Amino acid sequence: MEIVFSGPDDVRAVLADPRFVPPPPGAAGPVGTMAWLRSAVVRFSHGVEHARRRALVVAELATLDPADLRQAAAKLTAPATAEEAARTVPVAVLASALGVPADRIDAVVTAVAQIAAVYLSPGDPARERVADTAVASLLADLEVLRPESTGRGVGVARISILVQAYVGTGVLIREGARCGSVAEALREAPPVTTTRRLATVDVTVGDVAVPAGATVTVDLAAAGLPFGGEPRVCPGRDHALAIAVGAVHGEESG
Repeated sequence: MEIVFSGPDDVRAVLADPRFVPPPPGAAGPVGTMAWLRSAVVRFSHGVEHARRRALVVAELATLDPADLRQAAAKLTAPATAEEAARTVPVAVLASALGVPADRIDAVVTAVAQIAAVYLSPGDPARERVADTAVASLLADLEVLRPESTGRGVGVARISILVQAYVGTGVLIREGARCGSVAEALREAPPVTTTRRLATVDVTVGDVAVPAGATVTVDLAAAGLPFGGEPRVCPGRDHALAIAVGAVHGEESG
């Protein structure tokens, strides 16, 4: 039986309860592969390892000014359709801000799209192989951007930022254009509508008993949490909104 929580109190309770963890992404693979990336990113981790990985992501995001991202997104979007902007602008803007050379931006956008296609769970072998190549390519591009901040942990953090932006911020741009504003898109079509958690022990939420080993779905949209809830609320929400607003509303937005 599928267990779904949609009431705001229950959703927040599940998200805040350390007895619920993200479902494991599967066995790790060799360094530089898609299986390895899933095992290394912050999204699928919990506990001390989640805190360590999240700190790396937060540190990277702290180097990026949302106002600058908004202006860059507006400039890139001007000649593009909303669909083109959704597919390319979030990653292009962030990659450039992270220091990726201009002649590598298109390659990074392509690689991130290939990774995003199988990010949440393994795809067919052919797509996995394509994503493996993309991961190795991105690590080469992203690990060496700043001498004071290098290494595989930082490279993984940067890939995490780009992949999350490709999916979530892309949705905000696409739906913001359709709805007429990013604010309306957040209400009508938020970038992430649900997420899943695995119960590590028997847990009772409200009046629902969840047995150990059960996977539950929490309805973020119904609970009014477009960027998730504490303690895992999206650390890049300000950056995502800035890019989406710039893409949808132009340079004069603020």
